[in-house]
Amino acid sequence: EMKRKLVLVLLAVAVLVVGAHTVLAGASVEEKAVLGGTVTWTIATGTPVQEGSELVRIATLTGAVAAARSSTKGVVQDVLVHSGDTIKKGIVVVRITKKN
Repeated sequence: EMKRKLVLVLLAVAVLVVGAHTVLAGASVEEKAVLGGTVTWTIATGTPVQEGSELVRIATLTGAVAAARSSTKGVVQDVLVHSGDTIKKGIVVVRITKKN
């Protein structure tokens, strides 16, 4: 009887861990601009990204620079800004579906 209860408890824990992993693996991550300015380029929806991938570039006096980079590995779900838009630091510019 004790072994049976232990097996059931371990099985329940395993199901919860797998379920949590599945939910977190497909979680949406909102990436924010770290700089403000006029958008010159954005990544395309559906593009696979790695941590550090450029997502949005803005114009500066010395040329285009990354205003947002991916903080995770995943696929671009939504691009919320477009070339020509003026953005402010801290706004959400891209949503990524997280992948492990």
